[in-house]
Amino acid sequence: MAAEIVLRKYESIFLAPDFKPSRVGREIPIPKFSIFLLKSLIGDSRRKHEHEPQLLHIKGDDIVVVGDLHGNICDLLRILHHHFRRDLLTLVDGNNDVPNYSVADVFNNTQANHHSNLNDNKHVFQGQNNDDDNDEVLGDNVNHNPSHLIEHKNSTNVVNEAGNKRDRRLDTKLLFLGDYVDRGNFSLEVITLLMALELRNPERVFLLRGNHEFQEINNKYGFYQQLVNEYREADRLYEKFNDAFNYFSLAAIVNGCTFAVHGGISPQLKRITQIDTFEKPITNFDDVTVTDMMWSDPSDNSLYNDFMESNRGRGRIFSQSTVLKFFERNGPISRIIRAHQWVKDGVLSLMENAVFTVFSASCYGVHQNPCGILKITRDTFEAIKYPPIFHVDRDKAKKNNRRVNNTNTTNFI
Repeated sequence: MAAEIVLRKYESIFLAPDFKPSRVGREIPIPKFSIFLLKSLIGDSRRKHEHEPQLLHIKGDDIVVVGDLHGNICDLLRILHHHFRRDLLTLVDGNNDVPNYSVADVFNNTQANHHSNLNDNKHVFQGQNNDDDNDEVLGDNVNHNPSHLIEHKNSTNVVNEAGNKRDRRLDTKLLFLGDYVDRGNFSLEVITLLMALELRNPERVFLLRGNHEFQEINNKYGFYQQLVNEYREADRLYEKFNDAFNYFSLAAIVNGCTFAVHGGISPQLKRITQIDTFEKPITNFDDVTVTDMMWSDPSDNSLYNDFMESNRGRGRIFSQSTVLKFFERNGPISRIIRAHQWVKDGVLSLMENAVFTVFSASCYGVHQNPCGILKITRDTFEAIKYPPIFHVDRDKAKKNNRRVNNTNTTNFI
């Protein structure tokens, strides 16, 4: 019930014919919800995650992987608008075309060792754009045939075995790699919308845990203070959020061959099956393997041949040799997708495409970086980048000041 109410309040945003994510908080009011409704939503989310394994198994022909959002509601709405068919949020007909994304590099999904720098060998063409998009830039595709790729990307339809057209967005799955809260201005809105989406689409939306979904971290980087500024019962609400976070899964295997995690690997993580041995709830960083999975970073520095200490004070730096050993022990795993680090182009490929870093919060801190996501198909990895959206301050944002407690949800799936 709570999830439907949350999604209904975002209905007008998603279905606006002139939707622009940069207008959210400026011209388009941001929904507000009662503490009663939020507690109900959080409780539903916790109960869902209680019964899920620590290691998820996700399969699909069209999977979008999203990195750190850090309270950036505009980037989240943009990703959903482009990649998640809108009539899956409501029963309203969703035949309006969805704008193409702005910048993409394509990697051969069948050749893990085929190196391709994100800034080299790009094919450029003019795509359909709105005010928030730039020209579309593509790297080499599987067949080294850019015209084939353009045809693939400019169509939202696929033809099934019966010869009928089917919107490919009906099958899109979304995997989020954690760090939904802190640092950005709309942590509450981001995590609320994500919880609602996952509850209403449990087979298509998946939330992993990041290091900022631990109370030790999110009590000092913005999330707690946002709740204090919004609600009288902020402390209780904050406890309930973190209680739910304690049940979020730690990692996922995508299509049987890709390991997805917030931070990275650990010298203690010999086999991926170990992850399922960690009992929920996990409330702190006492376990070194869990800590490394949340905090570690990759480096392709040739001087690193093993795990190194991290200057973060937690986690490890892991090298190409440690990644190859990890793959050998965990075949058929041949690739790691992770988040956790700001990268200037949104997506960064390291170690001959063995490790991808995805960062999805544009204009992070003082930077003017794009929003990056990774799209996985059966044949390719597409590194997709959206132009940055400049932030609106929370205290200046346009909000719907009437907090929603209950509403008619008959138009919701």
